[in-house]
Formats: sequence, C-alpha cells, structure tokens
Amino acid sequence: MKKTVILLACLAAMVAINAQNRASDKFFDSIKDREDVAIMSFSKSIIEMLNMNINVDGEESKKVTGVLNEIKVSIFDKVKNSNCESEVITFFKKKPFDEVDLEDNDNSMRVFVNRKGKIISECHLSFQGEKRHVLVSFFGDFNIDDLNDLKKTAKGLNL
Repeated sequence: MKKTVILLACLAAMVAINAQNRASDKFFDSIKDREDVAIMSFSKSIIEMLNMNINVDGEESKKVTGVLNEIKVSIFDKVKNSNCESEVITFFKKKPFDEVDLEDNDNSMRVFVNRKGKIISECHLSFQGEKRHVLVSFFGDFNIDDLNDLKKTAKGLNL
C-alpha cells in the first residue's frame, strides 16, 4: 500500500512539473505580473467570431487554416523597460522556435514559429516601436498560406 501511495505521489509531482504544455508558457509566466507589460488573451470562442482571412492590399485573401485555440497580445512599455525587446528576441531565438525569414524584412518585425513539418503550433510576431514593443502570439495547430502576407497585415494594425 505504501509503495502505491509513493508511486502515485511521484506521478502527481511529474504531472505538476510538466503542466506547462506550450513551449512559450515559461516566457508568459515570467512577464504576467510585471508593470511594464499589458497582456490580452483571446480564447477559442472569441476567435471563432472573428474572420480569419488575411487580405493584403486588395489582393486575393490568404486563409489561416487549422485549429486556432488562442491569441495573446503582449504590449511592453519601452519607456519603463528599455530591455524588453532584447528579452523577447532572446527567448524566442532558442529551440524549439525557428525564426522565419520574410521578404522585404525591414527588421521592425520578426516572426518565430514552433512547428513540426508544415503544421505550426505557435507563431509569435514581434514588432518594434519607439515607445512600445508588441508581441502577438497565435496558438493551435494551423497552416498559413503565406507568412509574408501575415506580416503585411499585422503591420497594418498600427500597434
């Protein structure tokens, strides 16, 4: 009986340790209570009400396909924390994330993905601004026809 209780306690501890199931959860946990960061999270039920077609300069729209479970928008105040930009980039340059090289990259936006083959489980768009650094994160299992179109659309948001 004691062995069973000890085994169950060990299993419960292992589950608690592995509770963070997304590669970026550690980063978001580290910034969630900071005064220089505002985080908005949109659940799947809210996302389903949105039109997820990407329309670029009146051209044919590209569709985000697959399961999109959550979108997080993190806004960092560069006045309160001038290191926020390097903090974001340093975290997402590590494995399992890959930086996506985009056409016409002017270095004001960077894209990091966590993917297996063509399926993307996390896509993080990092924008540099004068007073703010914005990180828009998409979570799910999805494909994007063209990440360059996503970049152009995101820049048009004027965050």
